[in-house]
Amino acid sequence: MSTSPDDHLTSRAAVPSDVTGLLSRAAEGDAESWAEITDRFTNLVWAIARSHQLSADDSTDVVRSTWLRLLENLRRIDDPELLPGWLAATARREARDLLRRRSSSGDHWPPAVHVVKGFSGQ
Repeated sequence: MSTSPDDHLTSRAAVPSDVTGLLSRAAEGDAESWAEITDRFTNLVWAIARSHQLSADDSTDVVRSTWLRLLENLRRIDDPELLPGWLAATARREARDLLRRRSSSGDHWPPAVHVVKGFSGQ
């Protein structure tokens, strides 16, 4: 598991020790363990996404891509008790990547705003 500058914000005592077992079982394909992980930490991931002033749709994309990154890395998490910090760092990175892609494409407005701005009213 990679570390981030914000890892110190999450104390080991704040994360139940059963996260290790949940991650292990989820990596083996246990849907209940995966559901428990997402239930426990979805509010954290959503809060990070929304803190970047993203639309609801973009926040949903960030949350989904964060969970996808965890799914891709379930077997690589070195210290499961630092999972909240890993999720927070990943959600921040996903949000920044989304903002960077939008900025580089020149798309600074959500698609619906483009439609409204182009509406002639006739």
